[in-house]
This record gives sequence, C-alpha cells and structure tokens, in this order.
Amino acid sequence: MNKWLASGVDAQREHRISLITFAEIRVSGMQSETRHYRDYEIQITNNAPVWQAAIYPTKAGMVQIDWENEPIWAGTIVTTLMAAKNRIDDRLAS
Repeated sequence: MNKWLASGVDAQREHRISLITFAEIRVSGMQSETRHYRDYEIQITNNAPVWQAAIYPTKAGMVQIDWENEPIWAGTIVTTLMAAKNRIDDRLAS
C-alpha cells in the first residue's frame, strides 16, 4: 500500500509527522515550504496572516488539481497542508 494512502491510524501518524516537521519552522517574513503527497508537489507559502497552498503534478498525464479558482488557505501551516492533501484525495476519488 502506498504510504500516502493514509487512513485511520496511518492518517493520525501522518498528521503527527507533519506536526513534528513543521514544529521546526521559524517564520520570518514570507516563508515557503514544499512537500510531496501522492506524486503531487504542494507548495505552502505564508502570506500573513494565512498560509496558502499551491498544488502541482510532478508527472505528465496526472489529474490537475484546481487550487487557483478554489484557493487553499488556513491559519496554520499544518492545517493548510492537511487541506491540500484532502483536496488531492477528493479530486482523485472523483
């Protein structure tokens, strides 16, 4: 099973890993982080007071994820990452 196809306990574990990873980030001005999930690149940028995510396919022929017409943003980097992952999961499930 693909490690990114998290459900139940795996999803909780992934969330904790994200929290640990992002706990090390020091925010000063505009900051950007890149993460990968299910072969997509997620770029998360701090545009105070919110974090915004952009999603890009990493291979030709992948399903496009609309993040421009329906922006993905939240108050924390972790919440924004989780929202971006949910957007990918929802799009791939449809």
